[in-house]
Amino acid sequence: MTCLRAFTQGNLVPNPGFEERISCPAHLSDFTGIVKYWFTPTSGTPNFYHSCASQPEVGVPDNYFGHKTAQEGQAYAGIMTSNAYREYISVQLTTPLAAGKMYKLSFYTSIISKSNCNSQGLDALFTPHRPTAEQANDNLNARASLNLTVQYSGDQWIKTEACYRANGGERYLTLGDLTFPQARHNCADGEISYYFIDDVRLEPTEFREEEVNFSTCRQPFPLQLDGAEISRTALPAEKINWNWDGSFNGRFRTIEKKGIYRLSIELPGCHLEKYIVRVTDEDCDHAVFIPNVFTPDGDGINDFFEIKAKGIDFQKVVVYNRFGQVVFESSDPEFRWEGGHGTKPAENGVYLYLIQYAVRAGGRPGFRSGSITLIR
Repeated sequence: MTCLRAFTQGNLVPNPGFEERISCPAHLSDFTGIVKYWFTPTSGTPNFYHSCASQPEVGVPDNYFGHKTAQEGQAYAGIMTSNAYREYISVQLTTPLAAGKMYKLSFYTSIISKSNCNSQGLDALFTPHRPTAEQANDNLNARASLNLTVQYSGDQWIKTEACYRANGGERYLTLGDLTFPQARHNCADGEISYYFIDDVRLEPTEFREEEVNFSTCRQPFPLQLDGAEISRTALPAEKINWNWDGSFNGRFRTIEKKGIYRLSIELPGCHLEKYIVRVTDEDCDHAVFIPNVFTPDGDGINDFFEIKAKGIDFQKVVVYNRFGQVVFESSDPEFRWEGGHGTKPAENGVYLYLIQYAVRAGGRPGFRSGSITLIR
């Protein structure tokens, strides 16, 4: 079977990593008119950090708040929130959002290393018109489109992802703390929560229904199918909604007879994966077992991409990256791909594979293709 992910069609956020600039920053209050395409919707003073800064307080990697390398490139933004005062950053999307269509929002945030309180994440706001405060020096008075809770550990960059179903016509994205009357932190009055922001992406998504063949191999009915074994999502099972044939909810489904069953895997408000599961009761003269995900992090658990098989003569495996480049190839039946590409580690992500073999019973050729997810 193959993994179903959101197939993206291009980022709708211009200058997602804040690399494009009108000029280099010189002060902590520099943002609007300095960063290309981005602005602040209020009288607040977000910060723009770049390696070209003329003053060390807004440099990269060293600045007023300490040492912070960019998640990507040479720049990032920064905003503060307090119980009374909030800063926001906004951008006009390259195209308006289409009504009813699902979009995937992702961005990285990091917090300052020395803080007296706990930050809990930011909110996202999608609007058809340019956002603005009702009065000078006011915070934005708007209900968040997405509340994005983050559990920070140290001052590392953490990726936040969420799905948004558009009402139609939204042209602006705003990031900040839109939770009232309390802010999204436990700071006392007079304390601030500070967020660095980088690599903001909003991508329209498409989902395809993938087919999975499941042979009982002389296993008697009834049998139980485990949605977690069919799915390739890396999300914890308890966070997922499992739906079988539109009526059976839950991770497990009891199967009484052969047939076609459909599994839909969702997050609240966000469709992740859909599968057609074909269950047969035919005897198996051969089988090839291929993992969904592997984690080459050296912990001794699931560190390799390898297969288990019976009744076949293995011939070849080829692994491709998303650009169609061959990253691994072997004719060894005991092959193990350790997640490398040449002399370097391969990037996290989804890779396609093609496996060739011959079935010993009859000598007919066999092929398997699909995807394997690499997570370090």
